[in-house]
Amino acid sequence: MNKFLLWIRALRAPFFQAAAIPVIVGTSIAFYQGKFSSLFLFVLALIANVSLNAAVNLINDYFDRPSDNINPQPTPFSGGSQVIQQGLLPAKAFLKGAIIAYLISLVIGIYLIYRSGPVLLYIILIGFILNYSYTAPPLFLDYYGLGELIVFLCLGPLSVLGAYYVQARILSWEAFLASLPVGLLVGGILYINEFPDYLPDKTAGKNHLIVLLGQEKASRGYIILLVLIYSTILLATGLKAVPYLALLTLLTVPIAIKAGKTALKYYADVQRLIPAMAGTIQLHLFIGLLLSLACIAGRYFSK
Repeated sequence: MNKFLLWIRALRAPFFQAAAIPVIVGTSIAFYQGKFSSLFLFVLALIANVSLNAAVNLINDYFDRPSDNINPQPTPFSGGSQVIQQGLLPAKAFLKGAIIAYLISLVIGIYLIYRSGPVLLYIILIGFILNYSYTAPPLFLDYYGLGELIVFLCLGPLSVLGAYYVQARILSWEAFLASLPVGLLVGGILYINEFPDYLPDKTAGKNHLIVLLGQEKASRGYIILLVLIYSTILLATGLKAVPYLALLTLLTVPIAIKAGKTALKYYADVQRLIPAMAGTIQLHLFIGLLLSLACIAGRYFSK
């Protein structure tokens, strides 16, 4: 395999949307409020968050080897990249790649703190600690049912508020409210993607929510998660944190219904569950983009 494409696979680059969307949403909220200050700072924040996401993907593959090594049915969305398992790259290369990605994010982060203000330091520091500790020692947070919460915080409130602060140099409750559906959606991606890994993760002692709840009960939890996502959108709209145009995100409800039905019926069937996994990623992308476009358009039409 071409070296470049191999690293794209190792980094799980197609999933970088999880880091890009919250930065876009946070920046769009700032634009909606008339506090957008710099396209350059937006690009830097985007690169920093994507680099942080790349680092955690590599760290995750490195420390998840006990589970990924015994996974009989990896999918495009679960079971890691399988690059180490297939002998395409040594495990040490993942550590080196993660260090480089962390350094890129760190250097940009220091500059953004210099340009924006000290509050960003605390956001970055908390995000870094949670990001690394997701599956790495000494905390191994995902092994104790905290993975979904960590992902929600890092790629929801922390990323959205961080991107907003870079532009506005203050924090706002509007940006926080807008971050809730974004964070829940990323948490939902992780949640549904853990169903196929149930048995190998349970065997390896990785006790995330699917292992703790069991697949059948967890499938009902997925429906609750979908309801919460749309509830937080309605909450943010009702409290005027985002313009009424944000209700366009409700156009994605059919995707959510289809994904929910699939999860309830095929929670124990890896191949038949894949459409629900893909649907959750689509929900994150479409809702994130529609929410951002609503804020940009709302600056002119509905504020």
